[in-house]
Amino acid sequence: MGAPVLEIELTPAPKELEYLKTYWLQCRRGQIITYQELFYFQQVMYMNIEPWESSIIMQIDNIYWNPNDGNSNIDSKGGVSRGTKGNR
Repeated sequence: MGAPVLEIELTPAPKELEYLKTYWLQCRRGQIITYQELFYFQQVMYMNIEPWESSIIMQIDNIYWNPNDGNSNIDSKGGVSRGTKGNR
């Protein structure tokens, strides 16, 4: 897997959702974020991330790591598909 594209850090988010991008930046450690890591992150930070917010954070991470992955999709219920290429 090549180096991730840093454009996502430069793309402005809607003002109402900027906090989710901030959570993502705080949670990531140079590797793909798992739901378990996101769970522990919110416990350590004494916050309650709603399921839809978790989904968006995971979508941001998915786009960051797979910017040109045609298999990365958001399903109709807001879930994230990280593709089937097996490149993790």
